[in-house]
Amino acid sequence: MSDSSARALRVTVTIGTAPQRMLELTSPVLCGSGRAADVRVIDPAVAPLMLRLTREGDRVVAIAAAPGVVIDGVPAAVDQPVVVTGKAIQVGPARLVAAPWAQAPDADAARTDSLARELMRDLLGDQSPPPPELVVEGGPASGQRLALPGVGARVVIGRGDSGWVVLDPDLSRSHAVIEHRSDGAWLRDLESKNGTRVNGVLAPVAEPGVVLSEGAIITLGKTTIRYRDPAAAALGGAAAMLVADTHTKTTGTAIPLDVPPRWPIAVAAVVAAAAFALVIVLLAGG
Repeated sequence: MSDSSARALRVTVTIGTAPQRMLELTSPVLCGSGRAADVRVIDPAVAPLMLRLTREGDRVVAIAAAPGVVIDGVPAAVDQPVVVTGKAIQVGPARLVAAPWAQAPDADAARTDSLARELMRDLLGDQSPPPPELVVEGGPASGQRLALPGVGARVVIGRGDSGWVVLDPDLSRSHAVIEHRSDGAWLRDLESKNGTRVNGVLAPVAEPGVVLSEGAIITLGKTTIRYRDPAAAALGGAAAMLVADTHTKTTGTAIPLDVPPRWPIAVAAVVAAAAFALVIVLLAGG
C-alpha cells in the first residue's frame, strides 16, 4: 500500500434526512467555513477553522480548533485530541463521520462542484432547482434533450439498445453511460468505436469515469451534447446571499447582490433559518 493510500480518509456528510454524501480525502483534513478548509461548511456559526482530522494507523483523531464541535453528542474541548473513528461529528448543521480509507483520493475540482450541487438539492428538497439536463446542441439529433433521473440512475446513450437513443450513424449502439451518483453525474465510454470526449478529452472506459461539470461538452460521433445543471446558478446565488446576510448582521450595512431570481424564496428561507442553515461542502480549492 502506498503512503498516500495509508493516509486516506473517507468522510461522509449528512444534512437532515438526505442521503449521505461521501468524500475521499488525504489526511490531515481541515473542516470549517474558510477557503483553506478541505471540508468547507458555509454557515455563520462555523469558524474559518473548526476541526482537524488526522489518520493515525487505523484510527481517526480529531482536534477541535474552535468551540462548537460536538462529538457523539458531547461538546469537544478545544485543542484536545479525541479518537473519532466512526463517531458522529457535528459541525454547524453538518454531520460528519470519518474512517480510514484504503485507496488514494481523487480531489478533483469538478467533483467538488458537483457534490456541492447535490447537497443543495438535499437541502432544498421539493423547492430545489430542476434536475440536471442533457441537451443536444449539434449533430443529426440537435434539439433533443433528456432530464437526468435521480441519484442511483444509469442512462446509456447510443443509436440503439440504449436508454437514450440518439439517431447518429457514427454512434455505437451502446456508446457511453452516465451514472448519477451521490457526488454528481459521471460519464464513461462503453468501448465505442469512435470514443467519447468530455471538453475535448477522451473519456475513460474504466470506472468511475469522469465527473461532469456544469456546461461540460460531450462529443460522440457527430453529436455534441451539453450538460446543464440549474443548481449551479442557485448555488452561487445562495452563497452570495449568505455572505450578504452575515455582512449585514456584523456591520449593519447591506451590500448589493445580483442573485438569479429563479429560486429567491427558497434560497432566502434557507439563509434566514438559523436552525437549518445552508451547508455547502467543498474539497480544497473550492
